[in-house]
Amino acid sequence: MPGILRTALRTAAFLTRLFAPTVAHSSANNYLIVANQTRLIEFLDPTTLKTLGSISVNVPTKSTGLSGIFADPNGHTIYLEGPVGPNAMGANNCCWLYSIDLINLQAKTVAGIWGTSSRHKLVTAGRGILQPTNTWPEAKNHTLDDRWQVSPDGHGDGVAIPDLTQSSACSFADISQLIAASNRLLLYEVFGGKLDRRFRCPSVPGGVTVLDPSTGNVTATLASDQHFWTLVPNADGSEFFAITSEEESMQTPANLLRISAKTGKILQQRSLGSGYSWLVNAPLSSVPSGFVVVTLPAGG
Repeated sequence: MPGILRTALRTAAFLTRLFAPTVAHSSANNYLIVANQTRLIEFLDPTTLKTLGSISVNVPTKSTGLSGIFADPNGHTIYLEGPVGPNAMGANNCCWLYSIDLINLQAKTVAGIWGTSSRHKLVTAGRGILQPTNTWPEAKNHTLDDRWQVSPDGHGDGVAIPDLTQSSACSFADISQLIAASNRLLLYEVFGGKLDRRFRCPSVPGGVTVLDPSTGNVTATLASDQHFWTLVPNADGSEFFAITSEEESMQTPANLLRISAKTGKILQQRSLGSGYSWLVNAPLSSVPSGFVVVTLPAGG
């Protein structure tokens, strides 16, 4: 990867509003939602990581499967990235956006594949949170995640983000994610995808790099023996939840971890099934009780 591009990708500029506003839910509690590629959606207690309820959706076995999970701030709607309906052109390809109402457990198709105009009806209102545009008080297509903007020349109002590859002898380009957690930034390398550096280099370190958002300075490195596929913070940033990648692909069952954001200590863990899984931490007003089957619309 060219140096200029690497600099650009690793430089974040700060907008006036640094952190996302919270959404009040008088009757909602926070839950973890885990969606497995195969078809299963589980609702977990964020302290014990035990399953409280689950939904199975009618994903065709030979399709791309589920490829994303989101929540609506209203507390009773979740969204799924799933294969195109069987009656549509390009059936079972990725990805239409579906919604499931957690009160009546009815599913709807709400947007077409990526890049279609129907996607403009929804905006990102935080990591893993989707919200209809007409309920968003600012300009259409604005997202709270825009607070991290790429600076094309590495100068100006940006704070340089460290190069995670400098900590190992493996200089191949990595894919990293940067998320806000309370008054800190969490930077981690994504493992488990097609560009996983472990394909080419053994003993690549993992973990989370903690940054001071005002300076970009590294303040801590946590859980360096863990390789993460995805990571989300809890509501106050004191903990984070992560899905591990145990090897270069996700064929080996991964672990779901609850980790202290201060010490890096693993506070709770459980095994997940093999295949890719996606994770959201969100306030929900209700979750399914027991095991529920939901049929996605066929499309046309």
